[in-house]
Amino acid sequence: VGNNDMAGVNVAPLVAGGNVYVLDAFGKAWAFEAKTGARKWTTQLSAGRMKFQLATPACDSGRLYVATNDGYVYALDAADGRVLWRKNVKLASEASQLNTTVKCTGGKIYVGAWTPDAASNEYYYCLDATTGKPGIGRKYRVPNTAAPGGYYWAGSCVVERCLIFGSDRSVLTCLDKDSG
Repeated sequence: VGNNDMAGVNVAPLVAGGNVYVLDAFGKAWAFEAKTGARKWTTQLSAGRMKFQLATPACDSGRLYVATNDGYVYALDAADGRVLWRKNVKLASEASQLNTTVKCTGGKIYVGAWTPDAASNEYYYCLDATTGKPGIGRKYRVPNTAAPGGYYWAGSCVVERCLIFGSDRSVLTCLDKDSG
């Protein structure tokens, strides 16, 4: 789908319920009909400042969950793009950003934040999928390794009670998904 209104797309598209969902570099969520490419809706989420958006959204139970680089996680109605809730996870610094694939499982949303400073704490956040309130595990502090540089990581998977994710610091982390 070519679109002159859309900024660059730096996340993998999400296909769910016959729709294709993307988040553009200006923090605008887009929905297209998968078969025809027809635009269904757009919703501006971030302040509109051009910035790489790196968190691929997730979809579950008619909701689209989106994390933007300015530290907000959103639940949108997947049918019309209406914002159901918005939560600021309070990132460690102005330069930090939410940048992992959003994971939705068991009524919770998980997403990780990149921090440019090696001395900073890195966090994976857990939110209730219905309300956006911090989940039982709140935010999980990731053990800081001695490796220099920022902290980028891959998306997560959940296996039973374990939240598992890898990072560019050559660390594979496994946390209890309920307690951190």
